[in-house]
Amino acid sequence: MSASIGNFQFELESSLEAAKSAGVFSNLLKDKSEDVILEAFKGHTKIKDIEWIAVYFENCHKLNTKSSEKASCLRNEGNKLFQKKKYREAISKYTHAIISGPTETEELAFAYGNRSAALYRIGLYEECLSDIEEVFSCGSPSALQHKLLQRKAQCMNHLGRTAETNLCLGELQHELEDLDLDADKKGNILSEMAALQDRHELSICCRGNTMKAEKAVEVPEVSYGPNSVLVQASGLVSLNSSKTKGRFLTASKDVKAGDTLIVERPFAAVLLPDHYPTHCHHCFQKLNMAYPCRQCTMVRYCSTVCATLSWDQYHNVECRYLQLLHSVGIAHLSLRVVLVAGCRYLLGKHSVKK
Repeated sequence: MSASIGNFQFELESSLEAAKSAGVFSNLLKDKSEDVILEAFKGHTKIKDIEWIAVYFENCHKLNTKSSEKASCLRNEGNKLFQKKKYREAISKYTHAIISGPTETEELAFAYGNRSAALYRIGLYEECLSDIEEVFSCGSPSALQHKLLQRKAQCMNHLGRTAETNLCLGELQHELEDLDLDADKKGNILSEMAALQDRHELSICCRGNTMKAEKAVEVPEVSYGPNSVLVQASGLVSLNSSKTKGRFLTASKDVKAGDTLIVERPFAAVLLPDHYPTHCHHCFQKLNMAYPCRQCTMVRYCSTVCATLSWDQYHNVECRYLQLLHSVGIAHLSLRVVLVAGCRYLLGKHSVKK
């Protein structure tokens, strides 16, 4: 991008005024998607004529894009650490490879597969199983299939899940029948399978050496019981209004230090960019294991569930424009509110009338 980044907030405010004067917003009621609305806004205001913004929109899809070559390099760095038995450092490299790997590619499958091996070595069996499932969802390369099934059976064994262990061993047996492997290598796998099948008492490995997840934040309950009018507030407060002050809350008696007056989940919230590498972009939990966005390399998630929810609610629109949104401060939260609510909802019959 040859043009330097300017003051987007100033340009946006000027463009909004121009859009209002042109009657753009009244026409948006007929639009069916946020993308169409964005294109209409860009097309009907002077924003398209500002050099640095034009350059940004032309190239934003190239920023923070995924790369199989980069993912491969990171995975190879992880492999070198794995060979030195530096498993936690290897996991960090594999995670970067996963973040960088394009969706549903062989390179992404190999990155997940390698991370699952490192996770197994340090006793993170549940996390290992999760990565194995991600490999399968990417379309597991045939070279990995038997290794993954074997590792899956071993994880199930360590977790004491007997029936699932036997099921995995059955799948592995079927896979080996059609697999062209060296006789000695196949024999070793069969010997390990027999050892698992003959074991009557499956041991659950001590996980003292694992990456322990952060404890979930305990949300307090409101003091003095719930409010009959304000469902998220304490019974200690009441809602009042006046012409000079508008709506406001008052306390029916003295509030003591430590009293909890309101507990409410935010309708929409935005994670600050400094915390992108360490916290989930959707639920804000501190990351124990990171999962990628399907398109960009900036954000991370604690699970594929959060990744999907984020994409469906807002990230599919924000993704390519994140760097620009970082420059507008609280306006990013305003956009997130609009996206979570839905533009059609806000612009339609449900709009709040003054």
